Amino acid sequence: MVHPNKYQTGQLIRVFCPTSNGCIVDPGSVQVGTAAIDVEWRNETQDEIEVFVLSRHLGRPKPITINPSDTGRIKVHPKVPTGRFTYAIYCHQTNSFAVGGSEPEMIVP
Repeated sequence: MVHPNKYQTGQLIRVFCPTSNGCIVDPGSVQVGTAAIDVEWRNETQDEIEVFVLSRHLGRPKPITINPSDTGRIKVHPKVPTGRFTYAIYCHQTNSFAVGGSEPEMIVP
């Protein structure tokens, strides 16, 4: 499901753990469009999370570590090719990867 959850600078993605069984990414899919925007993750867990952007078109060579109650972001360049780009979020609170209905992804139409 593509869910445009607008934030001041682009897309805001929440990461939280409703139970001790795993963490959730909300929304699981975001459409980033063709303009340069920031994609921002807010850590609502009780421990660090690490965001791994798996595409060379969107990513960084190292994971983004985000402390509890903090945010981390990447800038999506306007020349990113069309496609679906998965990423992963490791939650230290549950020692597992977060899910969002499926693998989290960014969609460039």
